[in-house]
Amino acid sequence: MPQFRSFSVAYATLAAALIAIAGNAFAQSYPAHPIRIVVPFTPAGATDLAARVLADRMAPLLGQPVVIDNKPGAASAIGMALVANSQPDGYTLGFAGAGTYSVLPAVRTLSFDMQKDLAPLALVARIPLVIVVPASSPYRNLADLAAAARKRSDGMPYYTYGPGSSPQLVGAMLAREGKFKVMAVPYKGSSEATLALMRGDVEMGVDTVAALAAYIRAGKMRPLAITGSRRTPFLADVPTVAEAGFPGTTWDGYLAASAPAGTSPAIRARLTEAMLEIMKRPDVRAAYENQSLEPVAVGPDEFGRQMAQEINQFRQLSLELGLRLD
Repeated sequence: MPQFRSFSVAYATLAAALIAIAGNAFAQSYPAHPIRIVVPFTPAGATDLAARVLADRMAPLLGQPVVIDNKPGAASAIGMALVANSQPDGYTLGFAGAGTYSVLPAVRTLSFDMQKDLAPLALVARIPLVIVVPASSPYRNLADLAAAARKRSDGMPYYTYGPGSSPQLVGAMLAREGKFKVMAVPYKGSSEATLALMRGDVEMGVDTVAALAAYIRAGKMRPLAITGSRRTPFLADVPTVAEAGFPGTTWDGYLAASAPAGTSPAIRARLTEAMLEIMKRPDVRAAYENQSLEPVAVGPDEFGRQMAQEINQFRQLSLELGLRLD
């Protein structure tokens, strides 16, 4: 019996070693053809632009083209389901923000599990959100907006990217803290939503600084507060929600890349290494900062921990706010 057990252990060890060797050999030949990065939003938004900067630098580093595939819809659930259900071979990756990784699974029942079916690769940018109104709006600050909204029975209309999107959550958080009602109006993406705000179709918007900075600087929108825990250098004069008297609406966004969960550790490690190396380059950091993104180089462990913590946090919050969609 001891001899049989010894043989079994030796066989298992040998099998594990052979699998590791095969995996490493496959990783060494990777990539053999173009890599696709799925962005679950429309082109020209902050997430799309950040992904393209990264993809352009990954291509020469990995020796194969890296193409962007925009798959918007269902508050990014469509695109990320595509990634989660793809072959775990390193040729289909996902690139999205905190609204996708942290908010979506907290408020919706998805066709996949964000934590079990996707593997974190790298977190590459911090992306603060800003609460805005049209330039013609009478509201000069959050206190003005909240005071006016409390007098309305129909709810203040504001734009979102659909049920389960980060603008919806932040708007609901603000309404809860300010003790007023809001009415979420869904749009397909940032470009549609910002036009609706400037037309006056909605009275308030919640979006990334990257998406709205140009409109703010052009005087077409008025920023009321940053949702982050600290002010952003891109709108240094705009207070945080905490400074504006709404600390319970604080939330720091991010942008990050992921792969299907079954992707081999060796391939995931190679992709992570490439992304983190790229994010340390001065030209890449400058390109991100030009888009009002705060570049960082955070590995998969820290990214995964943050995502798990926020999913739990927002799941509880969504239950309290009645935002669960199932």
